[in-house]
Amino acid sequence: MTVNESLEIVILADNYVDKPMLVAEHGFSCLIEYNGLNILFDAGQGFSLRNNFKKLCNDKKIDFAVLSHGHYDHSDGFKDFDVSSLDIYAHKKVFAEHLRKGEDDFEFIGVDKTVLNSKKYNFILNENFCEIKKYIFLSGAIDRVNEFDVDKNLYLKTENGISKDNFPDEQYLVIKTSKGLVIFTGCSHSGIENIILDIKRKIKETPIYAVIGGFHLFRSSDNEIMKVADFLLELEVKIIITGHCTGINGFLILKNILKDKVLFSKVGLKLKII
Repeated sequence: MTVNESLEIVILADNYVDKPMLVAEHGFSCLIEYNGLNILFDAGQGFSLRNNFKKLCNDKKIDFAVLSHGHYDHSDGFKDFDVSSLDIYAHKKVFAEHLRKGEDDFEFIGVDKTVLNSKKYNFILNENFCEIKKYIFLSGAIDRVNEFDVDKNLYLKTENGISKDNFPDEQYLVIKTSKGLVIFTGCSHSGIENIILDIKRKIKETPIYAVIGGFHLFRSSDNEIMKVADFLLELEVKIIITGHCTGINGFLILKNILKDKVLFSKVGLKLKII
């Protein structure tokens, strides 16, 4: 680790906002400032990234971006983002045909084709666990140890037809710091417990210091949410910042059990992690 180690975040897109001139939407994006690098993690779904970045981070130049998975509410903010060129790290299956089942038909909820085809973005694709910069890792495929049915309405279209979505393109970002691992997750479709167990196998004997992002608990029962809270409590995670698909009920249950360790992710939140 560097002598003057630093890690700060700014929430650029999330479902809630309580500050003037900023925009909220269903989606997630944050700027990670780590040892002089500016990393954009996810992009929200629309206007919020462009607006909020100008209001909160207009003096920053993004070094690269990471896309956690191929859903519109994490990727489509790239459509109108004011940048001339940008490297985006993502899983090689990020272009998958993600669908949501409605009453009568399936709706496409994957990455907008204008993002995929834009000449200002250079997608750098990976499949396995890898170190993309010093102390900065992408998970690659996430092993599922515990059962987690994220959403019965989410499907995937493949050459073999339409099936339940198991999110083959989902991955998380990890920064290894002197205080432990800091995990950034978009939606945790694989389950936040599975994500943490996955990184503990990939980077051994290192505590989990912070977990930031959506936990996709808005459709989970109280008992399922309490199980997640107890898991995080047992691991002694020091900082948890969550919102978006965690849901209000999910956040409140986590807050009740984990107390001051849990902060509500909302647009405009700035926090020094290290």
